[in-house]
Amino acid sequence: MTALLESIDVEDDATPFARFIVRILRWASVDVDVAPLTALDSYTVHVSDDRTPQSATVVFTSAGGCVTRGRRGDPDERVTTDGNGFRAADGAEPSEALDVVLALLNPTLPTWREAAFLFWEATRKRPGMPATLTISCSTDDDSLVLGQGAPPYTIHGSADGLARVLTGATPFLDAVYDGSINVRGTLPQLSVLAGASNQMRFDV
Repeated sequence: MTALLESIDVEDDATPFARFIVRILRWASVDVDVAPLTALDSYTVHVSDDRTPQSATVVFTSAGGCVTRGRRGDPDERVTTDGNGFRAADGAEPSEALDVVLALLNPTLPTWREAAFLFWEATRKRPGMPATLTISCSTDDDSLVLGQGAPPYTIHGSADGLARVLTGATPFLDAVYDGSINVRGTLPQLSVLAGASNQMRFDV
């Protein structure tokens, strides 16, 4: 039987980065075997963003995990991210526990179509959301139309780029600015879609 995390908690006033870590762990906790990790009495991981001062501490125990802001305590491992996945810090010694941590922090995302349906269901009632959202995938040369009516909005990108943005794994505006996705709509709609992506990214 696969061992799964029983719970993943976060402090009440968690920072956005800490909430993002919780979101990722909850995605992955349904299919990653955590037995090598939870067999330990306690395993502390410092997670840092290479691009910003943001950081969080994850403490794993046999009962699950808890995420807090900043770097707290002496870590058993350090992990960093550049916005495109998580990796062990330089010089880390390989271990089963570290492998599990990296698997949890780099979960398998849903397909772009699954991500689109999840995104639409979770965010379609937000104020200002477009009545029609068209998701166009360059990888599959396919598109999906969600909702109906005006005003419309279009998001175009690769299968991976769409899945990352629609699940909140990559911030919406970052993806727009670096060209990972292309959008067609108004500036107010851009703001609304960025907020909707943040909901997927931080709503735990």
